[in-house]
Amino acid sequence: MTRIQRLEKSILLGLCAALLAGFCAENAQHTLAAQLTRLQIIAHSDTPEDQALKLQVRDTVAAMAENLTAECRDAQTAQRILTASLAQIEDAARLTVYQNSRVTPVKAMLAPVYYPTRDYGSFRLPAGEYMALRVVLGEGKGQNWWCVAYPALCSAAAKAELEEKGRSAGMEEWTLRLITDDGTAVSLRFWLVDAVGRFCRLLQDFR
Repeated sequence: MTRIQRLEKSILLGLCAALLAGFCAENAQHTLAAQLTRLQIIAHSDTPEDQALKLQVRDTVAAMAENLTAECRDAQTAQRILTASLAQIEDAARLTVYQNSRVTPVKAMLAPVYYPTRDYGSFRLPAGEYMALRVVLGEGKGQNWWCVAYPALCSAAAKAELEEKGRSAGMEEWTLRLITDDGTAVSLRFWLVDAVGRFCRLLQDFR
């Protein structure tokens, strides 16, 4: 085998390994996404007042979503309950707006949303598409806040509590390890998910 042939073989093997790793990483994200429901609160604008109102609405909606889905054992059941409760969620958010002496319109919906990789301190979520409870305030042109509505991981005070909530919500052990473990391997998997996601979105835009 010539030097050129060895080089070509090495490049081909590297590409195959990268494609396989990317496929596995993307599959892991899809599996994880099926076990979660994200929460996204979008502010009317980036003024200090609108951003402060966003956080007030966040507290209201996050607590309400946690109460509504407390007895659920999987994300699909939680999503059905949240969908049936959208009008109730909107009313609660509007009341929070009113209590802050504002007249900002409120719209709640459940929809698939693409999110970048996000580190929440006690856990991390890879980039990808997730079903999300979205609450839009006014024109929804301000910075948004997002976390997880089900299971309510963002309200967990410690890793042990987070893992307990995840297990109660039907999350698999390997997905819990994926989002809570530190280390180079996890960072690489998240990077691959992010890279594959960006590439797929570029292909969609190109078409």
